[in-house]
Parts: sequence; structure tokens; C-alpha cells
Amino acid sequence: MREESAQRQRISHKLKLCPKQYLTVTEGALDGALKTKESADETEGV
Repeated sequence: MREESAQRQRISHKLKLCPKQYLTVTEGALDGALKTKESADETEGV
């Protein structure tokens, strides 16, 4: 298993500290980012 980058470790730690009421917002932001990446990959033919 590859070692997590320092940035991923920081984000993981922040998620653990995040109040439950804000997790929906955080998840939405991540979903949007992933969807944007998927769209870009499809456009580029990846």
C-alpha cells in the first residue's frame, strides 16, 4: 500500500475533527471536484 502524502494526512485529520453537520458540505465539494476531473478525463479521452 502506498504511503499517504502529507496533504492527504492533513485532510484526513481535518475530516476527523469536522463536526457532523458540515460533512455533507465537505462531501459535496469532493463530489464536485471528482465529477469535474471525470469530465476533463472524458474530454481528453483518458
